[in-house]
Amino acid sequence: MEKSLAFLTAAAVLVAGCVSSGSGAMHRHTLYLDPPQDFVRHAGPAPSVRVDLPRYIEDQYLLQRSPDGSLQRLEGHVWAESPDEGFARLLREHLAARGGLSADRLQVRLTRFDAGKDAMFYALGDWQLRTTGRVCARGYLGFQSPLSGDTATALLHAMNEAVAYTAAQITPCEADATHTGA
Repeated sequence: MEKSLAFLTAAAVLVAGCVSSGSGAMHRHTLYLDPPQDFVRHAGPAPSVRVDLPRYIEDQYLLQRSPDGSLQRLEGHVWAESPDEGFARLLREHLAARGGLSADRLQVRLTRFDAGKDAMFYALGDWQLRTTGRVCARGYLGFQSPLSGDTATALLHAMNEAVAYTAAQITPCEADATHTGA
């Protein structure tokens, strides 16, 4: 009896492996874009970066909107790292390349980070720079860009552009004043 139970378990695992592997390969993606060439890397303190993306982005699959507006998985395309960690990493790279931020902490909160059914990619939210516990600079983010297609590559390209846009919007802290960026 134990032998037939072990055989049935092994057979079930093999069948499940065949079904789940399918004909399509999994493609693992990260956010990455080289900083613009006119940036010079600066050695200096960089703020700690925290990025809060909408909860629906936490799915392991890349997502896109269907014509009815619902979010759909891009089957076969998964994140190699969590999207918020990837956004924060890439944003730190851009800011380090630019230099000039003398703050302790940067927080970016996005309320939207996806492609609309109108074939546009949107990154909407705000950012805050803090130093010694106080907000020293803040601004709003309103990125939109047409997608160059309906592929995972086009989606990742737009996401990378949104991170570069975010880095460009962050202004250094002003001495003894709160700055509102656009």
